Amino acid sequence: MWNGISGPPRLPSHIVEVWDQAMKEMLKDSEYLLQFKNLFLRPFYHNPSEMKDYVRKESEDLADLYGG
Repeated sequence: MWNGISGPPRLPSHIVEVWDQAMKEMLKDSEYLLQFKNLFLRPFYHNPSEMKDYVRKESEDLADLYGG
């Protein structure tokens, strides 16, 4: 299971950059990381392009698995 943040199509790049920087900073916050650990979750970071590719691959894999 994974979670991510997404926005509407054509979201201005400066807004994407603000969110991207915020995500990077959150992963440096020990209290934030402790909350993940307490929930038995492991945070990871993908930049916007990597996340788009990751979601696309996951969608393709699920379509193959479930015949979608």
